[in-house]
Amino acid sequence: MAQQAVLTINGKVMPTPSTMQWDISTYDLDSSRGVDGTMQRQVICHKEKLNLTWRAGALTMDEVSLILNSIMPTFFNVTYFSPLANAYVTKQMYVGDRSANFYSIIDGKPVIDEISFNLIER
Repeated sequence: MAQQAVLTINGKVMPTPSTMQWDISTYDLDSSRGVDGTMQRQVICHKEKLNLTWRAGALTMDEVSLILNSIMPTFFNVTYFSPLANAYVTKQMYVGDRSANFYSIIDGKPVIDEISFNLIER
């Protein structure tokens, strides 16, 4: 049986991240405390978020380009393991800010020390 990829974006297998932190956010339409101090919430949804990092030596420049180009569309499909579902899921997501730390130039080629970004469920 083939092993499940850790992360795919629009059907393309991505290199395994050095770290992949899962978060969930709850969005309220309105929340406030009543006069007795009890919280009143009108929850509209829960959204998953992935915080991804690839560290030094983990990627070639071709892999860096593959990852960064795969997250350029406004929205894209991401398949990953969700602790909430206790299964692999595919969600439509978008990317937050992206960063790439340049480490050095070796043999005339740039070397990336780390890239990181987060993916947020649409």
